[in-house]
Amino acid sequence: MAKSFENVRKRATQAADLGAMDESVTLRRLDPRQRKALALFRSSDTVTSRDVEHLFALSQRTARNLLVAWVEDGFVTVVDPAKKSRKYALAKEFGGLLE
Repeated sequence: MAKSFENVRKRATQAADLGAMDESVTLRRLDPRQRKALALFRSSDTVTSRDVEHLFALSQRTARNLLVAWVEDGFVTVVDPAKKSRKYALAKEFGGLLE
């Protein structure tokens, strides 16, 4: 048992030495849908309302409204403001959650 604790201590020390940030506080700020949406940003830098629509099985209008709320909350930012092909990117403060 002492050996196991020693291994845990070594890993924690290594993580601290590498400058690993504790992103758990940032992750706790997200609602369940936002956490699930992180999967979209792992595969692509930008997403559209259609991507959100398919991920959550929502209507187009509901997906757009959700993205508008996320922009207001600071979770995503508008990258391409075009009406039909509007694209969103993850806000910089949440970028560390993708690593």
